[in-house]
Formats: sequence, C-alpha cells, structure tokens
Amino acid sequence: LGIPKGVMNNYTQNCRDIEGRKHAHLKGVIDPTEFLPEGHVFIPGFIAQEDGEKQKIRRLFSECFATMLVSRSPAVEPTDIKMLPVVNRKPEKMPEETWDWLCSLDFGHIIFAMPSE
Repeated sequence: LGIPKGVMNNYTQNCRDIEGRKHAHLKGVIDPTEFLPEGHVFIPGFIAQEDGEKQKIRRLFSECFATMLVSRSPAVEPTDIKMLPVVNRKPEKMPEETWDWLCSLDFGHIIFAMPSE
C-alpha cells in the first residue's frame, strides 16, 4: 500500500486515545485550478498549534503535514488506501491569487490533483 509499517503501528496504538486521534472525514473534490502536481492533495483550512512559547498560532493545515493517509469510504480493496504527498506551498506556475483563494477555503475538503491524460 505504500504505507510504512511504523505509521500503521503508531496509528493503531494512538487512535484508541482521544488525544492521539488525528483523522477526519473529508469530502474529496478534483482540483478546480488544475495547478496542483499530479498525485498530490491539498487540504484547505487552518489549525491552531503551539509555538515554542506555548502560544497558539494559526497555520495552514497543509503546512503541518508532508503526507496524508487517504482512503475511500468504504475502503474494500487494498488500493483504496494510499499515502499521498500534501501540497504545502504554492506550486511554481500557480498564480498568487489562485493560491490565496485555495488557502481561503474552509476545512472539510481534500482537493485531489487533476490526473494527466
């Protein structure tokens, strides 16, 4: 599946504790901009994280993760689960105003790059 065994073991252990749960049900949509790199995803929205001084700061959700474990619902085949890279900075050819628009969307969607022909 391309998912390191350590990632699965860590999830299996931590998902039983409310503090260890790091999953959500998102609605998948195709990239309306056609600028996201193939095989990548973008997850809009912000999360609060503590900086070095224990102060809450807002960070773009996608900046906080390099990869994301993504599955269909329901997942019935091994190929229904993938570890995908997350776009966490503006793609080189994407206009700034398009990036700003993507970043302004609310959390709740996972945007899949448009597959090439």
